[in-house]
Parts: sequence; C-alpha cells; structure tokens
Amino acid sequence: MVTLARMIGFLLLIGILPTWAAEGIEGTWRMTRQEVGGQPAPAEALLLDITAVSEGLRFTYSRIVNGTSSVIMRFSVRLDGTEAEIRDAGTNRLGTASLTKNGGSQYRLILRSPVHPPTAGTMTVSDGGKTLTSESDTEKPGGGIIHAVQVFSSSK
Repeated sequence: MVTLARMIGFLLLIGILPTWAAEGIEGTWRMTRQEVGGQPAPAEALLLDITAVSEGLRFTYSRIVNGTSSVIMRFSVRLDGTEAEIRDAGTNRLGTASLTKNGGSQYRLILRSPVHPPTAGTMTVSDGGKTLTSESDTEKPGGGIIHAVQVFSSSK
C-alpha cells in the first residue's frame, strides 16, 4: 500500500509538484508612483507580473496604452543570483538579470545591458503584501548616481 507521504515524495521527485514555497513578491503589480533623483516623476502605466515557474520567478513588464498592455521586457530568474537573459516581447536580447533574496520580503535585482550601465536595486514587499517598492541606483553617463523609487500596488 502506497502511503500519502510516499506519493507526495514521488511527485516531488518527478517534478509534478513545485518544490519551493510561494514567494510574497508573486502577483500582478501596477505602478502607482515614482521618484527619480528625489523628485516626483510621472508614473507610467506600467504593469509588472511576477509568477512562479519551474526555473524560479518570471518577471514580465508591460506598458498599458489605450487599455491594451504590451510586453516591453521579460525574464525568468532563480533566487540564487544566477544571471538570466532579458528579452523584449519577441526574441531580441536586451541584457541579463539576476535576483537574490535578502531575507523576509526583500529581493536584490541587478539588470545589465550592453548599452547602459548596470542598475542594482532592491524590491521590498510591504507587510500586508499590498505594496511593492523598487529602489534602484544607476550610474549617470557623465558620472554620479541616479536614485529611483517606484511604488507598485497589488491587484490581490
């Protein structure tokens, strides 16, 4: 007779069931405000969809124009900092992304592009899980750093 524990173990072994707990960052997030260099900036109609996939987490950034969303950037990353390719809606490679979990509800994301300096930042999910705050620092072409804050609300 097969026990329930053995059945679950078998399903985990062959990969039918996910082997990690859900991350608090998962969900659909809509940008509600942003600051660039300490100054308020218009919040774009931007949607960020983060879903669990077999290789980790899939990030899909979409711009909303006239009620229609169109993918502008997507990538799937593991939480161990391994670099993954960033692509546009098609097959064009835009750069690489890496993600690590800093503990609790905070993640460190690094985006690299062949045409821009790297952007490093943190993404923090609020205690209630309703807000995702992204803070990043990017080198300016002439020197110095630009600090940006983007706040997203959950559709949960």
